[in-house]
Amino acid sequence: MSKTYYLSQRFIAIALCAIFAISPVFLQAQDTGEAEVKEKEKTTTSSFSPYWFVRGNLGANIYYGDVARYRIVPDLEKAKLNGELTFGRQFASWFGVEGEVWRGFLAGQKGYDVDKEFESDIYGADLNTRWNLSNIIFGYKEGRFFNVELTLGIGQAQYKSKLYQRTTGKFISSQGYKNSPEKDKGSGISDRKVVGTVPVGISLNFRITDNLDANLQSKMTFADTKYLDGFHRPSNGGIEQDRWNYTGVGLTYKFRLSAGIKKMDKDFDDKVTLEVIPEFLEERGDSIEVTIKGSFPAKYFAKKAVINFTPVLKYENGETAFPGINLIGEDVVGEGKKISHSNGGSFTYTAKIKYNEDMKVSELVVNPVIYTYRDKVHADRGTAKIKENAVDGPQIHLAYGVIQTSKLVETGRQTAFGPHGYEKVTISKQNASLYFFVNSNSLSWRVPLNKDAANKDQLKGLTEDMRKGWEVKDITITGFASPEGEESFNQGLSDRRSSTAKRYVMNKIRREARNRKYDIRYKNPKDITFKTQAEGPDWDGLMAEVKNTEIQDKNAILKVYSYAALDQREKELNNLVKIYPELEEFLLPPLRRAHIEVNCIEPKYSDEDIMRLSTVSPDSLKITELLYAASLFNEKNTRKAIYTTASKMFPQDYRAFSNLASYAIEDGNINEALAYLETAKSLNANAPEVLNNFGVVAAIQNNWKVAKESFEQARANKLNEDYNLGVVAIHYGDFEKAVKLLAGSKCDFNYALALVLTEKYSKAKKVLACAPQTANSSYLMAVVEARQDNAKGVYENLMKAFKMNPSLKKNASTDREFRKFEKTPEFKAIIK
Repeated sequence: MSKTYYLSQRFIAIALCAIFAISPVFLQAQDTGEAEVKEKEKTTTSSFSPYWFVRGNLGANIYYGDVARYRIVPDLEKAKLNGELTFGRQFASWFGVEGEVWRGFLAGQKGYDVDKEFESDIYGADLNTRWNLSNIIFGYKEGRFFNVELTLGIGQAQYKSKLYQRTTGKFISSQGYKNSPEKDKGSGISDRKVVGTVPVGISLNFRITDNLDANLQSKMTFADTKYLDGFHRPSNGGIEQDRWNYTGVGLTYKFRLSAGIKKMDKDFDDKVTLEVIPEFLEERGDSIEVTIKGSFPAKYFAKKAVINFTPVLKYENGETAFPGINLIGEDVVGEGKKISHSNGGSFTYTAKIKYNEDMKVSELVVNPVIYTYRDKVHADRGTAKIKENAVDGPQIHLAYGVIQTSKLVETGRQTAFGPHGYEKVTISKQNASLYFFVNSNSLSWRVPLNKDAANKDQLKGLTEDMRKGWEVKDITITGFASPEGEESFNQGLSDRRSSTAKRYVMNKIRREARNRKYDIRYKNPKDITFKTQAEGPDWDGLMAEVKNTEIQDKNAILKVYSYAALDQREKELNNLVKIYPELEEFLLPPLRRAHIEVNCIEPKYSDEDIMRLSTVSPDSLKITELLYAASLFNEKNTRKAIYTTASKMFPQDYRAFSNLASYAIEDGNINEALAYLETAKSLNANAPEVLNNFGVVAAIQNNWKVAKESFEQARANKLNEDYNLGVVAIHYGDFEKAVKLLAGSKCDFNYALALVLTEKYSKAKKVLACAPQTANSSYLMAVVEARQDNAKGVYENLMKAFKMNPSLKKNASTDREFRKFEKTPEFKAIIK
């Protein structure tokens, strides 16, 4: 931007601000001046009333710049269409402000040594001040037929242009197109180039009716660029910025006030009662809810009047409107709360808006829009002001500031670590069975199932762990009989079979203990604990076999089991064996057995050895041992180092990655945490620790919807999520639920916060007293003292908080919790 152009824009911006600042003084002076003129001239002219207006214009643009035929004379051959839509406010008879949007085209050509032509598609928006010269010079006169106005403003234009060689039509370059070179693309819509503008113009206005004017307007717009046409050649003098002139005609419609509602407007502040609940707004669940009760006296509300009631929260960087409601008179047909003219009436308004940090220091106001009903009640104030001759009523103060104590909630604290899965004592089990002929307890290797290769392998493997020198916890042997036959016989038979199996195992151990290639520590099997038991007839085993078989009428066999009397059950089974030979051939033999289970204690490293090996020889440890080793160290950095080692040695196990994410969250490295969590998720998407930690990150990032979903999924996968869901409940404004969920955390800041938010101050103080003493806990204690009007407690706890965290001073200076103390010398001194 050239120095001259920059200074001109700066001057205009400062001038506009000054105009807005002193306009009330000018308006008062102008009104006084006009009154004096009227008194002197004894005329019957009426006073000026502010109004809104909308204007539409259509005309032509003439470009002036490097690729233009003339510097002053318009090149009518290259005139291009342009249209404008303007909306504004006339504050005084001599001064108004307007905003306009426009769309048009530009073109130019230049021969001689330049030999170029260009075309441009351009649109933009301006903010202008309007100065009515007729009223400034001659004074205001209602109904004047002809007025002259000057306009001055600032704006922005977005354009795309193409440059050609004039004589050949050859394309040279483009700007602001998607296919333009990167250096020629802009930051506007669809890569258009964006430039600042300064429009200066004159307008001739001709009155048609009280509400309608015809306009002839001419305006020169100076752009903050020398390359709108794609070409610049420095000149020896004059204006180098590109510029264009717009001349057009149009119509202006003025939204003038209706005299029937002016009295309601005038009396609104004095006669209408408004009560705001609560007195100070409070943020809950990222929202602000307000309830306003209003009442109108008798004879106030006109029968055909409509008031659009829309509270607005104003703050330094903007304002946010609550949803509006309509209050309507007796004779109005449409949506709204009816108010009687004769008796008056009342209304209760409740609404909420989304909260943002700018709203902390704010003011809630309402500007009622009042208009006379004709044929429609408008849904919003903007439409009412456009469609009707509406009165923009007085600005009424409703409330100051927003309490946001729930924002003190501390996130990121309840991460979850994957279980190491290490057992200090692990029992290794080896199982096999010996099978017997019917009614026999003698061990015979002629029994078909004993000759089965798979069963032989199992029998051989019974002492596999013992051969490695492992300690035997016990050996359990259980005898069974097939259900056919008499009950007492089968009970004894199963007992004898278990004894046979015990002798087999003891002999096997004696033989292998003599074999030097094995390291069996038990030379005498009697040193081993044997547990033998007899289960008798295996009815459950039979029923399971039947269910898995393809025998016809197997339901008849299954029905046998339903008989309560054992003798009847045995009799029926014996009959069925005769009918279904498959029972004897396939189903009963596997039940005639003794089941052997050898339970050995797997040798383990001591905790000291695991700690040592995890740092000097981690490759000698299993994943469970490495993760367990980390839990034995108190130093966080050592734990992190072990988890890092585990993630490299066992990259298919999610736990190390999830645990590293927990530490990254604790250290405030959120991007690092997310990278670890994505890896963990790819390995085990349903791991509750991974889901929990994703939720913690989401809460830190204020993505509470994702946080809540993640914590609930983790809870569904058996992780206790009461604490984290309690934090979520605080955010969403469900403070009572938060108290219940956080109650298990006895000395915890967030639990104390939930108690404060539910006004349980005595209990909150007890929790804060035993909670870790931090800047936040002292600050929250000061809030408790403020709510209980204890000035000394407020000052003492704020000083403690500021000593630990001086940045809290800025927060306290605008915190509405301390509104009762903010003007005291003590409060001012400690936040200084």
